[in-house]
Amino acid sequence: MNLKKTLAMVAGLTLLVVAVFFAAELYDHRSISGTAAYRERIVLPDGCRFIVILSEEKDGSRVPVASVSRNLEGEQVPLSFELFYREKTILEGAVYSLFARIESGTGELLFVTKDPVPIPKDDEPVEIMLISVR
Repeated sequence: MNLKKTLAMVAGLTLLVVAVFFAAELYDHRSISGTAAYRERIVLPDGCRFIVILSEEKDGSRVPVASVSRNLEGEQVPLSFELFYREKTILEGAVYSLFARIESGTGELLFVTKDPVPIPKDDEPVEIMLISVR
């Protein structure tokens, strides 16, 4: 076998190994989707930020596992979200919850979840109810 063929074969095998690795990483992700809303009939001001956090409840504290956030460009409730997390970060027997918040453009907290929202058992959408902090 000549050197060019050997190098081409090694390069091809290397690309295959890298592709398999990245495919496994992509399939390791799961997602939680849903909406967040509040009861008050208040229009959100321009420049707000919407944040959803998946946390592990550990020793009386919350340890963030994953989060998603976005600037609300005139969007109003209900606000949809899709939060991606790595499946292997979820430990069997541990307790996980979702928390959401809406902040003003200056970072002032406007709305927040009062109680932890359990993650759904199946891939069902979750509804998060927010309350005003004012």
